[in-house]
Amino acid sequence: ASAAAAPSARGAAVDAGPADVQPLSTAHCTYVPVPPTGGAGGVVTAGAVSAGVSEGFVDLPVGSALGAYTGRARFFGSEGVVDRRTEELSAWFAPSVGVESRTRVRALALTAGDETALILKADLGAAETAVAFDVAAALGPAYAGKVIFATSHSHSAMGHTITNEGLSTLGFGPWRAESYRRLVEALVRVSREALDARVPARVGIAHDPNFDPEHRVSRDRRRDNDDLPDGRDRKDRDLFVVRVDTRDGQPMAILPVFGVHPTVLGGDNNLASGDVSGAIERALE
Repeated sequence: ASAAAAPSARGAAVDAGPADVQPLSTAHCTYVPVPPTGGAGGVVTAGAVSAGVSEGFVDLPVGSALGAYTGRARFFGSEGVVDRRTEELSAWFAPSVGVESRTRVRALALTAGDETALILKADLGAAETAVAFDVAAALGPAYAGKVIFATSHSHSAMGHTITNEGLSTLGFGPWRAESYRRLVEALVRVSREALDARVPARVGIAHDPNFDPEHRVSRDRRRDNDDLPDGRDRKDRDLFVVRVDTRDGQPMAILPVFGVHPTVLGGDNNLASGDVSGAIERALE
């Protein structure tokens, strides 16, 4: 919808900005060509399933900002600040001072016939698209477009791996090349281990459309929208589970998928942690 501009004293339309603003040009930009998806142009055929798994840790430095709480930013109150010393790494965010649980990375390699895909997971606040591209590039052309990267969305995980300026300014701290490099290298390492560990496997998928009706796992923590249509008790009620076993029934991996804000630890926490997502994973294991 649009509204008519208010007339000025001289009868001309008044706009929120100058009338001669021109669209920004991208003529000065250079672009990196996106590699073709692995196997592009071929035909997908049915084939035997094999799977491999691996996990490890990525050592991100203490002193990093902890992502996902804007309140940790200096201009929003600096929650979690222990003292007023300036930490170069975390910049305008409150720095972490220790580790409650190490940042874990996991890889699941799935192959059916000639097609292979990798599902990667890290205990971080948000997934950076560039990570999937860089991991695929390190693994080789066959994996272009075959890497899926997800995170636990912990609000107490190390930051500095997000390139989006808005998100880094308000939630995750400035992008740091060293943190990003360590993350990509750790994911490449577990990816290769998972690919090398593939054995004949079987995959099962389940869906519960009314998960956690008694709110024992999660709840609607924001009440401001309760008076809107369908605004009360808004949360993700769909639980999807992917389970991978060896051909003879030995569990290899389980992927529970449902939306939750891991905010058991508040913005004043300054210890790196997987929060409730990490706790759920430990309980399942």
